[in-house]
Amino acid sequence: MKIKVFTCFILIGLLSGCSTDLTDLEVFVASAKTQPSSPVTPSPEFVSVPSVQYEVKHLRSPFSQLEQAAQVESAKRLKNCLTPDFTRSKDPLEVYGIDTIQLQGTIQLQDDTSVTQRHYALLTTNDGKVHKVQNGDFIGLYHGKIIAVDKSSITVQQMIPDGTGCFIQQSTTITLNNIQLEQDNV
Repeated sequence: MKIKVFTCFILIGLLSGCSTDLTDLEVFVASAKTQPSSPVTPSPEFVSVPSVQYEVKHLRSPFSQLEQAAQVESAKRLKNCLTPDFTRSKDPLEVYGIDTIQLQGTIQLQDDTSVTQRHYALLTTNDGKVHKVQNGDFIGLYHGKIIAVDKSSITVQQMIPDGTGCFIQQSTTITLNNIQLEQDNV
């Protein structure tokens, strides 16, 4: 009951604030009508620009992509350039960078039928997987090919891009950890 009485008092208070006295509004409108209006500035005239036709058909179009012109020029240079075989299927270790591969050990096996020995290397990747590799296997992101497996290291020949579409050969050696080398010397 008290809530209804309180609500009624609030509504009566709000309605009493409304009045029909509009004299201040009428005075403002009358003063605004007596003031002179400001002149409207005319819009500027637009001058038409004469059209020009592009008649240099033997040159490169300015609207074509620049990469197309660069590809044509680099294709001319690639004839005498060192490039890897991109059609070759990738080995499992070619998804890892050389810096994420560690040499854990090497294995030397001798065939029963011949006197030749095969050298294998055991590599671990940053995700903990162990891989067995030998000469001729590919590792690393830059088309690295294992060219030598020794007792304490492997040598990888990588093909690093030089930025012009050609590649430079670079040799990298992965060695055993120093702790393992010290244990071998004991």
